[in-house]
Amino acid sequence: MTINRPLLLTLAVGSVTAVVLQSLQAVPAGQRLPEPPHAASRPCARLAARFPDRIGGLRREPDATPGTAVWGGGALTARCGLDAAVATPDPCSTIGEVDWVWRQHTGDATYQTLVTYGRDPALEVRIDKTRAAPDTALISLTSLAERLPTNGHECVSLFDTPPA
Repeated sequence: MTINRPLLLTLAVGSVTAVVLQSLQAVPAGQRLPEPPHAASRPCARLAARFPDRIGGLRREPDATPGTAVWGGGALTARCGLDAAVATPDPCSTIGEVDWVWRQHTGDATYQTLVTYGRDPALEVRIDKTRAAPDTALISLTSLAERLPTNGHECVSLFDTPPA
């Protein structure tokens, strides 16, 4: 029996991808989120100390992961300490003084992930749109994200950039 190596590699990558995507779905109360690389930084510690007890009627759940918060049994999660976002074709919008990149998801339209742009470290917000309102979450968390250090980058539309 011969092994089709490209097929075997495709199956292995697909399996790993499925596990990773599944781990990024809603986080049940009491479970730990993956710790971002800069979660223990001073800016994230200050931000995490200010995470609200409630957002849009969702109660904050206990989570021992530094720089993170979970509301409504995983309907809404926030993780501070990601690497600063890099240039992306994903859409962005500015709320208050914070640029947010709207990460595109393929296959599951239930979740929306937003990441601050121009902030270092970055804040990621993941929203289950069937259980939490994205606008309410962003309004509540933007005032906190404004406290993160800026790195001088601004999120602009691809239409506003000169051709390469």
